[in-house]
Amino acid sequence: MAHEHGKSLRVTTGVVVVGLVAGAGYGGYNLRQWADNWNRAAEKSVAPPQADAAIAPQLLTWQQAGRISTGLASVKSFAILKDGSVIVAGERTLRLLSAKGDILRDIPLAGMPQAVAAMKTPQGPVFFAGMKDRVEMYDAEGKLFSSWAITGDNAFVTCVTAGADGRSVWVADAGRRIVEQYDLTGKLLREVGRENPETHAPGLVVPSAHLDVALAADGTVWVNNPGRHEMEAFDAHGEMIRQWGRAGSDIRAFAGCCNPTDFFLLGDGRIVTAEKAMPRVKVFDSAGVLQSVIATDFAPEAAGIDVAGDSAGRVWILDPVSHDLRVYAPKAPAPGGLAGNL
Repeated sequence: MAHEHGKSLRVTTGVVVVGLVAGAGYGGYNLRQWADNWNRAAEKSVAPPQADAAIAPQLLTWQQAGRISTGLASVKSFAILKDGSVIVAGERTLRLLSAKGDILRDIPLAGMPQAVAAMKTPQGPVFFAGMKDRVEMYDAEGKLFSSWAITGDNAFVTCVTAGADGRSVWVADAGRRIVEQYDLTGKLLREVGRENPETHAPGLVVPSAHLDVALAADGTVWVNNPGRHEMEAFDAHGEMIRQWGRAGSDIRAFAGCCNPTDFFLLGDGRIVTAEKAMPRVKVFDSAGVLQSVIATDFAPEAAGIDVAGDSAGRVWILDPVSHDLRVYAPKAPAPGGLAGNL
């Protein structure tokens, strides 16, 4: 699922839920039950969204340009590397695929990865696997050389995003409803997302298993607030500087109990969003004005649709039901696109 944002490469994923309403507790459920069961409970707590009216033709500016099978029985997230290869997290594995879909390497993991990211560091290129309550770092050959635990009760990582400096990562923790920046030793540097009247932050509402984070080229930190049906931007001091979004089934809104679930920042500042309940992938400008609709032809149960962009201006979508990577290109040349950094 991040990715990317200016210079870094990120990926996200859906994971765990916080409760059916803001501030709801975890009750007697453990984290695994939370991840497996509460998404369905959250969706049942609201009226099912109605089908969209016909989408205006001027919004349909993308076409599918390719499809790659991951060969995995389950998938969570992916990242695009600078050379065009792709790393996919799923089925207790990080799988590196060529741009054509050939398997280049499998990195076996001890558990199910929830997120993946890639970055160049002073020590060389690394892959990050976001596990339930820890972050693991692997070298280019797939050797684990560092990891650290995410402290705090109910930690559940859903996104890892590489920092632009090559020395830190951002971690979205859906379990604790917080986004944190760590250095590569696991030292906590800062956080965003907590309710704070002084910085105008309303707090993250995460009623289902999805929380994402991405970095803009200017250092702005973007976070989805799915329970509020919003996208939110924070400056370097953690102060909220922008928020937009609203609930609704119409194409310009976010449907269901808690959307968007995943997003990605293109190089020109546009934001690609993904939704569940009424699965669809759309493109907004940074102010929240809908620019285009990429795809709506997903299985109804598709949730945690990870998205990313490449250096050619295409958008890649990881379908959690078919386990395929779907590649979309503009029908006409468009600015933007994002290169990876490995």
